Amino acid sequence: MDNFFTSAQALNKLRNEYQLTVIGTLRKNKPQIPTELCVRRPEKTSMFAFQATCTMLSYIPKINRNVFLLSSMHFNDNIDAETGKPEIITDYNKTKGGVDTLDKMCEAYNNCARGTSRWPMVIFYELLNIAGVNSYIIYKINNNTKLVRRKFLEKLGHELLEEHITRRSENQHLP
Repeated sequence: MDNFFTSAQALNKLRNEYQLTVIGTLRKNKPQIPTELCVRRPEKTSMFAFQATCTMLSYIPKINRNVFLLSSMHFNDNIDAETGKPEIITDYNKTKGGVDTLDKMCEAYNNCARGTSRWPMVIFYELLNIAGVNSYIIYKINNNTKLVRRKFLEKLGHELLEEHITRRSENQHLP
């Protein structure tokens, strides 16, 4: 998870109700971060805080920079031998690319968002963007085709409009 969504409450809800594990970064201003994790330390040092359901990590990659992570997947203070970083950070870096890739795909071709100050519309536009990417992936897997995403989105748009256009053409009262 990105730091915008990560919290202990979200982590516990996802774990208890949906049996999902989470690794996410935390914003520095979260009240749930213990003050002991915020103290100045040398760079490349880690400090862990453990609870029954999660682990919190404070890692200092460089001077005056403190990165906080929360994980319901890790319950130890293992350090990756190759990178010298905690395993929590290594696992987070391996899996965070999915959201970045989705954002990039949404912006590249099918960003249908329009400027609006109404937050429900912003969410609706984002859902449409994500649905376009997901439907392309499913179509590609099911049909084993090399159809370019731009062409797929054009075809999808025409198929979604076809029924509406047919119905309007049959209406004698419309020009």
